[in-house]
Amino acid sequence: MQNSQPLGFLIILTWLAIGCGTTKPARFYLLTSQLSDVESVQQANPSSPMILVGPVRLPEYLNRSQIIRFSTANELKPNEYHRWAEPLENNVARVLAENLRQQLQNDRVLLYPGLNVRHFDYRVTIDVIRFDVDTSNHVVLTANWALLVDHGDEVLRIQQLTVREPVQNRDYGSIVATQSRALGKLSAAMAREINRTIDK
Repeated sequence: MQNSQPLGFLIILTWLAIGCGTTKPARFYLLTSQLSDVESVQQANPSSPMILVGPVRLPEYLNRSQIIRFSTANELKPNEYHRWAEPLENNVARVLAENLRQQLQNDRVLLYPGLNVRHFDYRVTIDVIRFDVDTSNHVVLTANWALLVDHGDEVLRIQQLTVREPVQNRDYGSIVATQSRALGKLSAAMAREINRTIDK
């Protein structure tokens, strides 16, 4: 009986230590647009083409709340304590629409299917192939995008673009900021092609 007392005391101390421990809180992140200091692009111009952006589709491996990166060439590493604040597909679509509105200098660029817009001039669809951090600490963004007339009866432009952007630090805040810059570069390239195609 005497030998059991120290053992019982250790068990109690262990349970107290577990009970007093705190779970590491998760941190939540959002991608942001690359807007300038100007809050509004310009007043809506009725002569500007109405452009809807969407749908934006992501591969299944990105449809999770955890932010992921490659630990090896073939292994993904999700992080339970660093998460997206909303579905990544929604965040990417909104940021692309905001970037294109700024880069096209067109206040009539809208997110699809946001507002109930029945008549429009063009629609941009995006299929993201890859959007992650590779083993060399670079954000890699590859996407197929298409410019369609009206309700998709005619495809004016289809293209695949890849952006590779170095991450300055290994923390997740730097990763998300770099992913935002990569989206800015992707949408800038898209805007140039859209202007070139529409102006023909």
